[in-house]
Amino acid sequence: MIQNIRPQKKRNSVFLLMVISFSTLLASPSKADIFKINLEPIIGYEQVQVVLPTPHSTSRLIYGASATFGVLLLSGELQYTHGTSSESYPTLGLTQTDVGDRARGGIRSGFRLGPLLTLFVRGGVEAYQERIDQTLNGVTTTTIIPITISPYVGAGARASLGGKLYATADVVATIVNINDLTQNRYTASAGVGVQLP
Repeated sequence: MIQNIRPQKKRNSVFLLMVISFSTLLASPSKADIFKINLEPIIGYEQVQVVLPTPHSTSRLIYGASATFGVLLLSGELQYTHGTSSESYPTLGLTQTDVGDRARGGIRSGFRLGPLLTLFVRGGVEAYQERIDQTLNGVTTTTIIPITISPYVGAGARASLGGKLYATADVVATIVNINDLTQNRYTASAGVGVQLP
């Protein structure tokens, strides 16, 4: 049996994107201010709110890929991640698997702290869809939660590994409901990437 759950209407804040886009306007120009494309695989950890069988938080491993394109001061970013978690409720005789797919698009702004280290802030819009498979007494029920659109903000660091290689680590908060911040989703991830050209 497949069910659909309609999400509540969310208020997205444009203000968050404005803050991010202007956060590093005072950064001084450098040789880093040339157009670049960066590609990286992602592996990380996220905390999400699950609505079934009762609302609660759960953590899971995620993986995916990310691309940024532009200059250090202001660049665009695209990202996709996939995560799966399983939980058991022995008193209910229930096993549950949650699968989440996330696509993000936004902007990133950074500044150098030295030749090897760059800090950045990021923000944009996230599309998220979740599927919940529950098995009770050998019968599996699938619930598909429709795609939700929410703003996200985050910060991170990038360290040069020599040549065109670099490592990144960041933390992102997705604001699901501006009136109830306990529903936020948090993601911590890391990756090793390559810069083109």
